[in-house]
Amino acid sequence: MTLAPPDLLLDVARAADPSRARAATQRLMDLAANDTGLFEPALTAAQPPASPAPPSTSHFTPAPPATSAAPDGAAYRRFEGVVLKSFIEAMLPGHADSVFGGGFAGGVWKSFLAETLGTQLASRGGIGIADQIEKGAKRRSAPPPASS
Repeated sequence: MTLAPPDLLLDVARAADPSRARAATQRLMDLAANDTGLFEPALTAAQPPASPAPPSTSHFTPAPPATSAAPDGAAYRRFEGVVLKSFIEAMLPGHADSVFGGGFAGGVWKSFLAETLGTQLASRGGIGIADQIEKGAKRRSAPPPASS
């Protein structure tokens, strides 16, 4: 008789000590009830800076012309990684419970594997998708040749 591999998340949930979880929850509730300001410095540091007042609309100032800065090569590589992930995920076996586990968790692990493989393939040259897109972007952003 072959048993399916255990689900990692269920194993973790089963291994959790309920009394320790209740004690940790109670400590957090006590801290929140006493409000000793323990978390105040961290919360203040996490706040985004105040935005400046909006500019006056009494006069019109045109915006500077938009520049068409092409993304760097890393952006094209990341895009190729996403495309390769979908290719690889489609190629991986659909019923490989013995490898990835079953159910939702198995699908997540399969997706992680495909994403990692796609990213690694793209970072090592990929299959040329990033290069082709980058060449096309450079052609579009290049100034047109001067006509005589």
